[in-house]
Amino acid sequence: MFVGCRAERVHYTPGAREGWARILATGVAVVLVILTASAALADPPFRGTVFISPRVIESSDPTSLRSVTYAGRGERQIYDRRVNAWIRVNAYLFDAQYSGRQLEFQVNPEFGSVEAARAEVDIYAPAIGRLPAVMLSRATEVEINDGDEPFGGNRNGSFLIHTDRGSDYVRRGVLEEVFFHEAGHVSLDVDHENSAGWRMAQQADGNFISDYARDFPDREDIAESILPYFAVRYQPDRLSAEDRATIEATIPNRIEYFDGLALDWSPYTRTSGSPADGATFADGVKDLVDEALDELNDDSNGRQAAESVPALPAAGVLLLAILLGLLGRRRLRAG
Repeated sequence: MFVGCRAERVHYTPGAREGWARILATGVAVVLVILTASAALADPPFRGTVFISPRVIESSDPTSLRSVTYAGRGERQIYDRRVNAWIRVNAYLFDAQYSGRQLEFQVNPEFGSVEAARAEVDIYAPAIGRLPAVMLSRATEVEINDGDEPFGGNRNGSFLIHTDRGSDYVRRGVLEEVFFHEAGHVSLDVDHENSAGWRMAQQADGNFISDYARDFPDREDIAESILPYFAVRYQPDRLSAEDRATIEATIPNRIEYFDGLALDWSPYTRTSGSPADGATFADGVKDLVDEALDELNDDSNGRQAAESVPALPAAGVLLLAILLGLLGRRRLRAG
């Protein structure tokens, strides 16, 4: 219990400000360590990351698709989830030219005509072209079947589409986000899912970004994590502030892992809202403390450093209370 305490508005001189900044930074760092540790005890914040926001990539965004040309019929082996097997078909073939890459679209003959097959290609080819270059780096073909079955991405370079499910993704506005997830399997799994750096990042985070990643950590974690990473680093304005904070708090080491790779994200560029290359945890804490001190120090009449002492506990308690409040909100969201 505190007796006889009187709050005063105070001004921090440069020397006092630096000293109290160090003290506050230590307190903030402790709380952030607690926040990070709590992630290991929390449930994943999302069920599946393709549904975090339908705005991460939108149908109105530019596409790298340049042309589509009918290439005739040909025998191809494609996967059909309706029978859970590879099948051989005399497919309708289309060559889709993207900036720096060509994909072959292989359409199941069940669609009945070149025109009907082309209509399906025209739905999905532009959406694939909205993915950044790295997500198409190993892509070679796209297989299209009828039916209401999940999409797929295979490390052999193929995307799998079932058009009834595709119509649902279009209606919900998440077609590009689903392709982004599948592209994680196509272009990233081979090089990264078993790498020592990725495994260390998983261990250090102590949690997963989604239930799907948690349930299938060896198969789905990269595909589930890469879209939130892209959203935070390259499209942060298309996330809510809460979702962005949740992603950054849940998988900070995975984010750092992706940051350290020399990946081609063109045509997208890192936004000014993303941490600059080389920014450190300490830099972030310093910025936070400076902002808090600026809020406390909003009058222009200076006082002596000694006068700042009574205000320090209140400032520290306020700052810690804010951070603990964020922790409470995060736990409620996870539940």
